Amino acid sequence: MSNRRQLFLLWVLCAGTAIAEAEAPDPVEQIGRAESLYRSAPSFQATGRAVMHVIRLEAGEETRMEAVFEMRLARPFFYRIVWRDSGPDAEPAGVVWNDGEGPRCYLRARQAYTTFASDCLALSFTAGTSLGISKVLPSIFFPPGEDGNILRKLRSIESLGRERRRSVNCYRVGGTLGNGIGYQFWLATNDLGIVEFENTLGGAPDQPRETGIHLA
Repeated sequence: MSNRRQLFLLWVLCAGTAIAEAEAPDPVEQIGRAESLYRSAPSFQATGRAVMHVIRLEAGEETRMEAVFEMRLARPFFYRIVWRDSGPDAEPAGVVWNDGEGPRCYLRARQAYTTFASDCLALSFTAGTSLGISKVLPSIFFPPGEDGNILRKLRSIESLGRERRRSVNCYRVGGTLGNGIGYQFWLATNDLGIVEFENTLGGAPDQPRETGIHLA
C-alpha cells in the first residue's frame, strides 16, 4: 500500500458504477487483510473530504456539513490531523496532534488549546467536531485494543459487490457494530486500501443520520 492516499470521508449514501469482474474474495478475509495493511504500515498520509448528512424525517429537514482534511500518522504514536471548512482559503477549524510532546488539540470554535492524558482521549474528543475524521482511520492504524479498532468490531460482514469509486476499482464490504451502527467500506481491488467508507448512525427514529468518509 502506498503510504499516501487521498481520502474522502463521505457520510452520505453515494451511487457507484458497478464493475463486472470475477467473484470477490471472502469479505471477512478482505476486512482482515485491510486491517493488516494499516497495522503493518510505518506511516500513512491522506487528504480528502468528509460530509455529514443529517435527515430529520418528522420535521422534513436536512442539514449537510462538510470539511476537508489532511492526515499524517506514524509509528509509534505520532499524528497530525487538520480539518477545515470546505471553502477556499478556509482557516483550520481544528487540529489534533502528538509530536512526541503529548496529545493536544486546538478548536477554532473555542479559541483554545487542550492537552489530554492519552491519545485515545484526544482522538475521541475531536471525533464529533471533525465529522469523524479523527476517529476511524486512526483507530485502525493505532488500535488501542480489541475494542478500539472499527474493523475488528465489525459483525455480519458481507460482500456488496464491486464498484468504481474516485476512479478506483473497489470491493464494497458492509457490516455492523454491536450498537447497530452500519458501516460500508470501499477497498481498492489492487491492495485493499480504504478508498471510501460511510456509516449510518441510528439515533432517534425520526433523526437518522448518514455519514461517511471517502479516501480517494
